[in-house]
Amino acid sequence: MNDPLSFLTSSSARSRVLLALDAEGKLVREELYGRIDASRRTVKRALSALDDRGYVADNGGTYRPTALGRAVANAHRAYVERTDRAERLAPFLSRVDPDEFDLDLEQLGNVEVVAGDEAAPLAAFDRFAELRAAADTVRMVSPVVQAESVAQVAAHAGTDTDTFSFEVVLAADAVDAAREEYGEKFRETLGADEFATYRYEGEVPFVVAVLDDVTAFAVSENGRPSVLVLSESDAAREWANETFERFRERATRLA
Repeated sequence: MNDPLSFLTSSSARSRVLLALDAEGKLVREELYGRIDASRRTVKRALSALDDRGYVADNGGTYRPTALGRAVANAHRAYVERTDRAERLAPFLSRVDPDEFDLDLEQLGNVEVVAGDEAAPLAAFDRFAELRAAADTVRMVSPVVQAESVAQVAAHAGTDTDTFSFEVVLAADAVDAAREEYGEKFRETLGADEFATYRYEGEVPFVVAVLDDVTAFAVSENGRPSVLVLSESDAAREWANETFERFRERATRLA
């Protein structure tokens, strides 16, 4: 006997019929014909297979899920939802280590995924820069630093320090590159009271940032964020803050 997952996924009609019955409680066969986008013969075969499995019961042509069928339907629905969420996040998840990103995807809540393409190759970077520019409090861990970022941060130097705070942990390579490439602008950020920049002697796998109420995760390509995931969930923000603090504890603040 096939396992429950294979039994349902090997026939979309089976899963659709079971989920329809679970949602409605009971349906006559004629109602199922109108609800399922499949031939009558396919629906009949699906009902027969579900009946043999003990997932549905037939009462004179009226079908209802059994307790077993309802439990399997709930589990299958959760599987589909989690798989759909993982696939939506695939541009980011496929490029990160699961040991580095161990946040339960359900805890992300509603997410916005921004990925660059041929029409808008800088879409992720532009969206991230927009959010960072509007934020009063920024906490970030990053493997890279860009000229636009340095200029944006330096522009805040000397402004209202009571409402703006920026902390960033940078990979050592990013610090060295910023000092060499951006010179005085980078030094301005180090000298401002509202900024705290830390050098991390180790690998920073991807960008983690808390921008006011928005949590951002990003992977980079050619020194810029190329895929961006945004969440406003409390769990995501807590995970990001803990990650930031873990990196900051092992980093050295720059003067």
